[in-house]
Amino acid sequence: MPYIVIDLISRRKADTNRSIEEGTETEGGKKIWLEYHNYIEKSIEDLHKTYNFGLLLDIHGQTHEHGMVELGYLLEPTDIKTNSVELLDEAVMCKSSIKSLTKRHYNNKEPRQLLKQFGDKIAAYNHSVSAVPSTEFFEPDDVLYFSGGYTTQKYHFHYEEIKKGMDAIQIEIPKRFRHQPEGREQIINAVANATIYLLDNYYIMKPKL
Repeated sequence: MPYIVIDLISRRKADTNRSIEEGTETEGGKKIWLEYHNYIEKSIEDLHKTYNFGLLLDIHGQTHEHGMVELGYLLEPTDIKTNSVELLDEAVMCKSSIKSLTKRHYNNKEPRQLLKQFGDKIAAYNHSVSAVPSTEFFEPDDVLYFSGGYTTQKYHFHYEEIKKGMDAIQIEIPKRFRHQPEGREQIINAVANATIYLLDNYYIMKPKL
């Protein structure tokens, strides 16, 4: 049951990827902001009626010169670039927006591997698409990288006691895939197939035969 919430409003009127205080200046802007986030909250409520765990993808566009898809997990470049495997795994488990995923699969998948998984699958489905972080491009640029904004921060959680959670990933699409029909088709297929892989393997519980 995928849910899609699309914001077509100019950020000058309402920036829904910031807090309502930062992202709005008028009553009209606040109304837009509230409506957008109400849709997301209702979608998450509906999802949890059927599934214990879900995945939110917050999709944006960027113009950074490297031309890669940036995947934001609320980790700073310094968190990812650490020389310590232990510190990296701890950051993914405790600070990232996929902490629920890492805690559910800790026994069979190291947290740092899960940090690369989505980017690896995006690149695997279309070799003209590169993503960071991934196995090939693991370390993001110190400046030219969006690590995740308000939406990613607001909606990820993990409640161990009731076995419910939500993971969130901010996806930043480079302009070379957004401005031409062929590029849009390539990135849509790559992201869609990578998402299906994640859902099938980590979120949708299959009945045992």
